[in-house]
Amino acid sequence: MGERRDRIDETLERQHGVITARQVAELDGDRNLCFRNVRSGRWRRYARGVYLLVGAPSTNRQRLAAGVFASGPIAGAGHVTAAALHGIPGFTISSPVDVSIPDHQRTTKLPGVRQRRSSWMVDHHLTVVDGIPTTTVARTLFDLAASQHPKRAERALDNALGGGMVTVDQCERVLNDIARSGRNGTVRFRRFVFERSEGFAFGASELERRLFDVLRASGLPLPEPQVATGTVGRPLGITDYWYRAYGIPIEADSRRHHTALLDWDHDLDRDNERIAEGSRPPLRFTWRAVTQHPQRVTALVEQALRSAGWRPPDDLS
Repeated sequence: MGERRDRIDETLERQHGVITARQVAELDGDRNLCFRNVRSGRWRRYARGVYLLVGAPSTNRQRLAAGVFASGPIAGAGHVTAAALHGIPGFTISSPVDVSIPDHQRTTKLPGVRQRRSSWMVDHHLTVVDGIPTTTVARTLFDLAASQHPKRAERALDNALGGGMVTVDQCERVLNDIARSGRNGTVRFRRFVFERSEGFAFGASELERRLFDVLRASGLPLPEPQVATGTVGRPLGITDYWYRAYGIPIEADSRRHHTALLDWDHDLDRDNERIAEGSRPPLRFTWRAVTQHPQRVTALVEQALRSAGWRPPDDLS
């Protein structure tokens, strides 16, 4: 008896003070336990088959967990809410929370919960994050492509790829599972994934990795790494990072990687060719700039992006 009740307490703690009647039956086998706990004042009923532990902190995550469990057997935090749970930069959990459910699933409206129905919602598109059923990172990114501004959705994909949260292969599997002509976001997400399906490798040097981390932490859009520039007949070499849409190259100038005179001459010659052709010269950042003055680095990158026409998704100016 004590061991079974301990498992129930552990479940309540893991799920932010939320538990379902089905979980209680699986853990304890006593069909009347929910009723007795409600009558004693230890639990309170949130919705049919879903209970809250009285005295547990009332947090956004508790409200989200309750909303997910009350939305039916196949349900998970989705869209912006899922992105926040996965830790994708630029997203927070706020009311109403997004909960993804299949079209055919019967449910009732819940306060503070926005139920987003999908004609293709399957178990393997769900995972558990911090005790809450949630759409996988790849499925979340697909849904963002349908519901968010294209630039915001694309930045979320790059942040997830850059942070090691998802792979291009996982995104392609989601496309193969659910993408069809006419489905919201399909064309957009397919293009995003296709553009990153080959050559999306990150800089080998420590400085390049640190520079990428600085850009990722800033919330700015992320550049493509290791991009071959120039033409077939006259290649200019590999640029460390490249904002293709804005024509902004970035170079990580590590003393260890640029000590040879020939290497330095080559970089200068490449920059001169870009300028002669009317292209932007690269922004160059040293080890000292990246490690000791990261705010200055991000300020310069943001200034270059804005001068090229980029605006944050929430910037109405």
